[in-house]
Amino acid sequence: ADPLSLLADFSFTDHGVIERTSDADYFSFSTPGGVVHLNADVNPYSPMLDLSLSLYDSNGNLIDSSATGSLGESIATALPAGTYEMAVSSAGNYGDVGQYWLSGTVVPEPTLPLAAVVLLAGTLRRRR
Repeated sequence: ADPLSLLADFSFTDHGVIERTSDADYFSFSTPGGVVHLNADVNPYSPMLDLSLSLYDSNGNLIDSSATGSLGESIATALPAGTYEMAVSSAGNYGDVGQYWLSGTVVPEPTLPLAAVVLLAGTLRRRR
């Protein structure tokens, strides 16, 4: 799988071409845990490709997929920290080939500073 390069704001973009209906392009990414938004769009000018999008864990287990009636696909899901793979493929019908563009975000879970956790724990104890 080709690694996706995450920008400082945890977003990414990439692109590719599905040349045969049997093709699948794989991309990998790591997340510290949080919500992941994956988007795949087809060529806006005379599109022929009907995309399918799949998300796998590091063991190759399918986590989520999207293969709707629209040409582009998207997945949004919460993931624990780890490394994942995304597959972009054709729906497999005659003529389902062409260019695609990927975009998305890997939003990390918010973390509270230690002082806020101590304050929150102290507040919870006083309410008992």
